[in-house]
Amino acid sequence: MSRNAGATPSGPRKGPRWSHLRQSSGTGYDRAPADSPGSPRSVSTHSTTKEDRRRRAERYCHVAVNEGYARDEVLLNLDLLGGDVKPGLLMSITPVKADATRTTSGAYGSMSRQPPEYCDSSKAASGFHADHDCQHNRYIFVAKDMPKEMKARQPDVEVYVVKHIADAFGMKKGSQALLAPVDRDHPAIEATHVEMSFKDQYLSRADMWRLTVGELTQRTVYKGQSILFMGTIKAQITAVYVDGQNVRSAFFVRDTRPIFRSESARYVLFIQMSREM
Repeated sequence: MSRNAGATPSGPRKGPRWSHLRQSSGTGYDRAPADSPGSPRSVSTHSTTKEDRRRRAERYCHVAVNEGYARDEVLLNLDLLGGDVKPGLLMSITPVKADATRTTSGAYGSMSRQPPEYCDSSKAASGFHADHDCQHNRYIFVAKDMPKEMKARQPDVEVYVVKHIADAFGMKKGSQALLAPVDRDHPAIEATHVEMSFKDQYLSRADMWRLTVGELTQRTVYKGQSILFMGTIKAQITAVYVDGQNVRSAFFVRDTRPIFRSESARYVLFIQMSREM
């Protein structure tokens, strides 16, 4: 009896006390992580550091167009660009719109490193529709240093672009472009299908395979690009597709499927008729 009597009054009293303590302690514990210097502030600091590192790798440069013949499509003056860009690094160059260049001023490389919003590669990698044109209007290349003779002739030039690439991507002499590395923050848009046309030529399956592996793989392809393989095979890229969407340019990888179309295909029909017909 004494046990039951002692347990009966203490049961309902402890219930609200513990519930009251839970409510008060819960609010106290909820405030503790918010004020602790470990969680949100450290995450924001880490993201800020990563963003600063990414911005340091980006750089605005003036473009010089090579009117003559050049084997290399893009050359960089690594002495002017600094130590962030090294030979063999996969880079991208994106032309800057005229209205964006009017709002900024400065000499070579002295512009703000913050790229315009329409060509922010981090947003474009996330799939923003506004950055669609920017992603497919940049040319991806392997960084290569200028020869010493070229540096001596043009010591102030940072980027040297061959004429047919400059015309295809809207770069003019003296215009500004954005240099950025191709990495996780600046991913390359990989083409899923590339359509090529040829005329008055015979291409065997072996020729198609050699052309794809030797001339297109690990390179940027764009609509209207002319291809000359082994001095005899001529083809032109008529369309570039990314997941079924027709785009202007993309990066040709090993998984990209080439499509060859002949503009001079002919059908020869032999019709045999009897005298009765």
